[in-house]
Formats: sequence, structure tokens, C-alpha cells
Amino acid sequence: MTVSVMESAPEDGAIETKEPFLNRRRLRYGLWAALALWITWMLSVALGPGHLDLAGQRVGNDLSHFYAAGLTVRDGEGARLYDIGYQFALQASADVIGSTETGYSAFLTPPFHALTYVPLTYLPYEAAFVVLSLLGLVALVASLRLVGADVRRMLPWAASFFPVFATISFGQNAFLSLIILAGTYALWRSRRLFLAGLVLSLILYKPQLAVGVSALWALQWRRDWRALAGLAAGGAAFAAISFIGMADASRAYLTFSRDVLPKLVTWSEPSVWHMHTPRNFFEILIGPGRVADGMALMIAAVAVAGFIRFRRAFAENPAMTFAGAILLTLLVTPHALVYDWVVLLIPAVLLWNERVADRAFLTRAYAAIWIVIWFAGPLTSAQLYFSDRAFQASIPVLLIVVYRLWRQLTGTPAPQAATPMLSGEPAV
Repeated sequence: MTVSVMESAPEDGAIETKEPFLNRRRLRYGLWAALALWITWMLSVALGPGHLDLAGQRVGNDLSHFYAAGLTVRDGEGARLYDIGYQFALQASADVIGSTETGYSAFLTPPFHALTYVPLTYLPYEAAFVVLSLLGLVALVASLRLVGADVRRMLPWAASFFPVFATISFGQNAFLSLIILAGTYALWRSRRLFLAGLVLSLILYKPQLAVGVSALWALQWRRDWRALAGLAAGGAAFAAISFIGMADASRAYLTFSRDVLPKLVTWSEPSVWHMHTPRNFFEILIGPGRVADGMALMIAAVAVAGFIRFRRAFAENPAMTFAGAILLTLLVTPHALVYDWVVLLIPAVLLWNERVADRAFLTRAYAAIWIVIWFAGPLTSAQLYFSDRAFQASIPVLLIVVYRLWRQLTGTPAPQAATPMLSGEPAV
């Protein structure tokens, strides 16, 4: 993601090439800023009391509800997975956080996902957090390899991307989403279609993240019907696990989904300022209601139309169409928090590999996304401290970047990739 520049002085009569604004030195500021963030956070965690950091926040905040959900299933209390009072008491118990002062973190995913965390409950909470973080880093590296990245070059930039930091520090599961999508791409590109669909079904614990890839396969169903069949088979298997093996929990989840999830954004401020979707943008800008929903639907409709044209332009290029499908997902989903943006690493790698001639343009696009996702959350939180309305910068920037990418990529012929890896730097 760096840009090389001419190092020698121009000869007499030659036209001098200006150094690009995003040169190597300036780009490295991002790495230094990220390193400072990681070190500060690790010191805060190491020096904090008990399960809290120096700021009094839970260590791996969201792990607390995953860990409590695993305990609930392990103890045979699956029917109480979505009992808010029971889960709050369990999270505040000595087995998890041991404090009622840090609030409640809700378990929102389908009951079968709680099974994933049962093994971690046999470890103390702190050890479970360390194991989850290490597994996440392994998944991150594996994901980069699956989509063809030069891991040595890409990993420092990936680590500096705020959603990667948020995934670790929040104790979230976004690296699981990332490796599922990366594995789906690798299998789909190699035409192991049914298996690709089965792997994608693993992400149904967050079904909104399967929207873009599912739409891609549906648009070319004659070619990819086996992938759709694999997705349906995997979904049916998870439904059977839930409604046969976890019947009470599944019924509780349906009730929870109907009565509680639609009101999620009103629960607490953090769930608002950490959420980055067009729907959330309009809800905190003009207030929840039909107008906000209508504006989000308009953006989704335009995004789908743009994606249809994009797919036609690159119908024979799986890397380009899959990259477009991931971008479409973030434009149409009603629910994506900051850590869910970690999936943007997939189109970042795929576009970098495929569009060698556009790498200077891509560098600017990546830098815009990198910067805005670092600061959009805190700036939104600061606005909400003084008002019940806020302008969340992440979505406008994402829309502008995706539109500019769409214009750039569909308006120029597709050059052949020089290498399947992230191994080069463009000369400008």
C-alpha cells in the first residue's frame, strides 16, 4: 500500500515528476500511530485491576457475553440465552467479569453460535481472551493468504486498520467472519462450488454479511447454482442443530429477534457510534423513522444497480466480482459495527492484485477509508454527548470511495495483474 517515487533528479529539459502526497514517509505515519495505539491498549490491559483496564472498561468487552453464552449452554440453560436479567447476572458473576458497574453486553446471534464458545469456558476469563485473540490473529494471517496477499507486506497494514484493533480489543468474532469469506472466495475461485456454499453458510451467525456474495451467486445462478445449493444445505443444517438440539433456545431467539433486536440502536450510545451503516447514518442524523429507512433503502437500491453493472463488466474475473460483492454487503446491510469492517481487507487485497495500473489511485482510496474509520466513531460519540443528532463521517466517505472506485474500474480497461501477490509498489 505504499507508492514508490522517482529518486533521481531529472535531466535538463526533462519534465520533473512531483512526489505524490501519499509518499512512503507519510504513509508510515499510519503504522507509527497504530503501533502507539496497540502499545497503549496493551499497557492499559496489563496494568488494569481484575477484568478491567485502566479506564475501567471490560477487557475484551464483547467476549463477556460470548463467554456467558457458552457458560449458559454448558450448564444446560440454553433457554435463558436471551434472558437479559439472567445474562446480566451471569456476566457480573465472578466467573466472568465480577462487576455490575460495567453494564450489560447482549448476546445477539443465533443459539448455535454459543456452541463455539463452550470450549473457552473451561478456561479462566483472562486466558479465554488471550486464546481468542491468538486464534483471531491466526485467522487473520490465514485469510490474507487465502485471498492471495503477500502476508509479510500486508500484515503490518492490516494490523494498523482500526477494525482489526477493534476486533481484538473488543473480544469480537470478526476474524471468524473474515476467514469464512476468504475461504469461500478461495473455494469458489477454484470452482469447488458446493463446498464454497457450505463454508459461506458458517457466517449465518451474522447472515447480513452473506448478502453480497449471495447476490453475486444469484445473479449468475446458472454458473453458481451449486454454491447456492451448498449455502442452502449449510443453512438447513444449522437450523436443524438449533431447532432440534437447542429447541428452547431457538424459540427464545425468535421472540428476542421480534421484540428486542429492532430496538437495538436505542439501547445505548456505544452501539450507535460504533455502528457504521447507511441506515444508522440517517437515524442519528435525522432520527429513526420512515425517512431514515427510506434513504437507506435508496442507497441500497443504487448500490445493487451499480453492482449489477459492475458484475457484467467483470463477469469473467472472479477476484473483481467477489471484491464488489463484499463492498455491496457494507452498503446494504442494516447492521455492521466497526469491527465488521475488517472484511474490507478482502477487496483491498483483491483489487490491489488485479489492478496493478491503478495502485496509486487505490492507495488514495485505502487511505481515505483507513483515516475515517479511525476517527468516525469518537467524533460521532463527541457529537452525541452534546446532542441527540450527529453526522457520522464514515458512511459518506465510504460512499464516495466506492463510487470513485466504481467509476475508475468500470471506466478503464482491466490490465493483467503482474503478480498474484501483494508484492509490488506502483511507480508514479
